[in-house]
Amino acid sequence: MKRNYGCLFIAVLLLLVACDDILEPDIRKEAVRLLMPADSAQISKAEVAFRWEALNGARSYRLQVASPSFGSPLQTYIDTVNTDTFLSLPLHPGRFEWRVQALNAGYESAFTSSFFIVDSAAGVPDKQLRLLAPAQNSHTNKKSMEFSWAPVEQAAKYIFELLDDPRFDTTVTVPKVAVRLPSTSKTLRWRVSALSPKGVLVSPVWTLITDFEAPVAPECVYPRADTVIFNWPVTLKWKRLSNDVVEDRLFLYLSDQQTVVTSFPKRVPGSSFTLTQGLSLVPGNYFWAVQCLDKAGNTSVLSAKRKFTVR
Repeated sequence: MKRNYGCLFIAVLLLLVACDDILEPDIRKEAVRLLMPADSAQISKAEVAFRWEALNGARSYRLQVASPSFGSPLQTYIDTVNTDTFLSLPLHPGRFEWRVQALNAGYESAFTSSFFIVDSAAGVPDKQLRLLAPAQNSHTNKKSMEFSWAPVEQAAKYIFELLDDPRFDTTVTVPKVAVRLPSTSKTLRWRVSALSPKGVLVSPVWTLITDFEAPVAPECVYPRADTVIFNWPVTLKWKRLSNDVVEDRLFLYLSDQQTVVTSFPKRVPGSSFTLTQGLSLVPGNYFWAVQCLDKAGNTSVLSAKRKFTVR
């Protein structure tokens, strides 16, 4: 008996297509929420940033921009499909309508649209949104961080962004946000956009460095082990073996190597410390060691203890 493999192949193909449609979420009744530019915003800069919220079940988005509107367009500036939820576009002064539609393999949502005006005399302040904390180029070993910025008058919402992988953004109504940070040491760039009736105000990009690696323990250099001290003062010196150390902690122990001398440990900004008679060290054996602290707050293990004797 002959088998009709062509018909069988077509039937399987149709079944796969049908299954794909069934597995895809039906987003026909959903709508994409537009974020910026705000509706009826007046924008003074020609480079317009478009942003919208991600829609559950969407694989990509169609963005269209026309002037003055899609109902009576004189010019269509863009009609593009991409997987991101943001795009920047240079535009000349005028009135514009923009809209976004969500797509997946089986369905597409309705368009959501909004208007804005590009006007060089719109009165948007010619300045950037001011970031406050964490400070530019700061270091941290925390797993979460609160970011804050100066409030913008009449701002309805703010968009906070981490610009590096993994990329992250969120919308808030107050000038601060708590964010869980990646658990690996890396450099993160962040910025904030404020949305108000006058348009969009964007901050500069600041950098935050996450560092979860402890610095290398320092190395005691001088005086040599088992040195006998007859005269004061005596300067203890050590060598830092990591580049990002901001201060050291100097420990001074009694002969049992466990009991710390009164007023120690001491925080030392450099890699040396001078012992004087003012410390009232009685004759006997002492041990000293050093621990490093880096810019992110990580501490090294204690260096090897070194002995000296006071006579």
